[in-house]
Amino acid sequence: GDLFDLPAGPIKFATGFEYRKETIKFRSNDLSKSTYIGQGRSAWDEAGAEVNALWSGVVDDAPQEGFKAYDYYAEFLVPVLADKPFAHAVDLEAAIRYSNYDITDSNTTWRFAGNWALVENFRFRATRSKNVRVPNLFELYSAQTTGLINLTDPCDSSSIPAGENRAANCAALGIPAGWTDPLAGAANNVLFGGNPNLKPETSNSWTVGAVFTSEPGAGQLRIAVDY
Repeated sequence: GDLFDLPAGPIKFATGFEYRKETIKFRSNDLSKSTYIGQGRSAWDEAGAEVNALWSGVVDDAPQEGFKAYDYYAEFLVPVLADKPFAHAVDLEAAIRYSNYDITDSNTTWRFAGNWALVENFRFRATRSKNVRVPNLFELYSAQTTGLINLTDPCDSSSIPAGENRAANCAALGIPAGWTDPLAGAANNVLFGGNPNLKPETSNSWTVGAVFTSEPGAGQLRIAVDY
């Protein structure tokens, strides 16, 4: 609702609370859990008979896991100017959210934004924000399994051009220029699955842009450009 009025209009306010509970559980069938399934080669059953290898690794069950989250948030819209020369409308926005997870660190995100409409049909906008992405349940707790993957050392001579700083990094490790990975492309056992030690990812970002909207009607046109 509205908090109180300014010359350009009322300050608008919103707040809320959110509770979430999410769970995940993996259950594999007997074939997936079979200990004699090979890795791309023939395997043998318990009686010693050869069988085809269907899977690249054994997939075990994973117990039920989950998390609870509590979010509190507030948002404001503050009108600064209205119906002035070169300022049909100028307003500021602010938002903040506090998130508390029982499996990882709590975090606070925020957002500040401004809109400047020179005229009714054309406006500039800008935003500055802190953003957080918490790992999802699949990334945290999915069942782990081994599999085959072809790997080439990043310091192999064929891989050096793939990274801007790779040559300097490999040289700092004492690997000579032109070195060739003797196992390049060989199949290696790799562990796939969830990692319960993952932490939230954070970022700070800003955007600027402009929006043009034609007069209302059946053929109304809206163009937005943002960086």
